[in-house]
This record gives sequence, structure tokens and C-alpha cells, in this order.
Amino acid sequence: MASERAKSAVKSLTVFFSHFRNNRDAAAVMLVGSIITLLVSIPILYISIQTGHFQQINNAIFESVTDVVSPVVEVLASILLFSRVSLHRSMGGLGILMGIISLPESEGGLLIGFILVVIGGIMSILYREPYIANNTGNNH
Repeated sequence: MASERAKSAVKSLTVFFSHFRNNRDAAAVMLVGSIITLLVSIPILYISIQTGHFQQINNAIFESVTDVVSPVVEVLASILLFSRVSLHRSMGGLGILMGIISLPESEGGLLIGFILVVIGGIMSILYREPYIANNTGNNH
């Protein structure tokens, strides 16, 4: 009885994850999250420049990397995910990494952008191209 429940649970999880493997919505989710992160991080960078927090060199480098560079790399990774499906694992991992990097200073796009980028990265890592049989008609 317990093994039947376990088998049905595994089957339902397989069906659930196969939805993410069969479509390319990962790039759209990651793009939306990275745009949210970028739109939130630019005003945070502007406010830190106005308050004088940006004048120390250590803070300037850290804030420019977390507020500007990582959301731009997230956007580029999601655009590459749209155009080159063969890079889905590396672009998903890059999106997750840049989302984690943008988390400390810009709060990852008020945490909504971070969550969307991580979900899109996981979906792109789980993506599997559909199987296309190579039927040439020659059985020799």
C-alpha cells in the first residue's frame, strides 16, 4: 500500500516536472525577474550616490557590481536562453549565480526579482529538449 502511494507520488512529480522540461517559459520568467531586479537596483544605486555612501572605493566597487552588473548579466543570460537553447544549463546557472550576487545590496529586486530569476534558472536547468526520432526511411 505504501509502495503504491510512493509510486503515485513519483509519477505525479514526474508529470509536474515534465511540464517545465517541455517548454521554454524559463527564459521569460528569468527575463521578468532580471528586469525587476534592474529597475529596483538603479534607484538604490542613485540614492547611495546622493547620500555619499558611494565615495568609498570598497563600497563603490561592491555596489556597482551588485546593483548594475549582475542585473545586466541576468538580462543577457535570459536573452541568450531565448536564442540558444543548447546553453540552457549554463545560462540557468549563471542567472542563479547573478541573482545571488544581486541579493545583498539591492535586495535582489525586492526579493521578487530574485525569486523569479532563481525559478527561471531552475526551470532552464531542468529543461530537456523534446526527443525527435531520426526516421530517414532507410533501414539498410
